[in-house]
Amino acid sequence: MKPTLLLLISISTSLCSCDDGPCGVTTFGHEILTHKSIVYTPDSTQHYQNFEIIEGDHLVFHFFRHHDNCPGVADDDYTLTMAFEIDSSIHDFAIRDSALLGAHCFVHRSGTWVNEDFFVKEGFIEGYQTGPSKWVINAVVMTVPNHPHSNPSYTVSVHQIFQKK
Repeated sequence: MKPTLLLLISISTSLCSCDDGPCGVTTFGHEILTHKSIVYTPDSTQHYQNFEIIEGDHLVFHFFRHHDNCPGVADDDYTLTMAFEIDSSIHDFAIRDSALLGAHCFVHRSGTWVNEDFFVKEGFIEGYQTGPSKWVINAVVMTVPNHPHSNPSYTVSVHQIFQKK
């Protein structure tokens, strides 16, 4: 049994890391979407959460981090996205803990082995407008696993200046 466990640990380590330390390229992006809203549709058959950005009357802030594959590894890339909405008439805000649900805040993780939306369970998002199309956003949020077989909680931190395009 011990050789099998060692083999499994070796395989998972080789799939998740590279010999020279961190590798692959991580890119970040962010945008402010006007005239949009976020809707939530539960999927009780699969225990997944489904969020979608649609036409609406809010400002939606969308942040993503994408990590490319390590050289020689075909399936370790992933993208982590966070989005939330605010009323389009406000110029500063602070959203904490249970109020994050009201802002339809969600995190989405996609990659070779996962493609899921997650509720945000705690944290904060604060922001203020510095110009007609520029916002400063600071956030640290934690997600809730969707079901017992789901990925663990994620923590997403954002400290960015968002600009409408």
